[in-house]
Amino acid sequence: MIIDSRIILGHGSILVSANYDGTIRVDHIDPNAVIGEDVTEEFLNNVKILRTVNLDAKDNLLSKLKNVTDHNPIIIHGEYTLDFSKFNAGSVNTFIRQTRRALNFIQIALAC
Repeated sequence: MIIDSRIILGHGSILVSANYDGTIRVDHIDPNAVIGEDVTEEFLNNVKILRTVNLDAKDNLLSKLKNVTDHNPIIIHGEYTLDFSKFNAGSVNTFIRQTRRALNFIQIALAC
């Protein structure tokens, strides 16, 4: 869920996707999804997006995510706090995967 500037992960209520401009789109959704699994088109057609924020993937987000553990669950990134207190490796890995994808989009755009 997203409360003010805190993004709370590990419950399945956050959908993370990469944007072509090098940002990560973070959606607070209802109903929850299965953590770490891709969502189907049918799910996307029936999900309600409660709130959306965009995070810049370029400002060392990837290195911050790689340091998340059950003993180090909080990341401050720009104006947002990513809270992995309910530690789930699937949540962290999904965020890492989408961050890498956003960074690759930037490189592809520059390569053209």
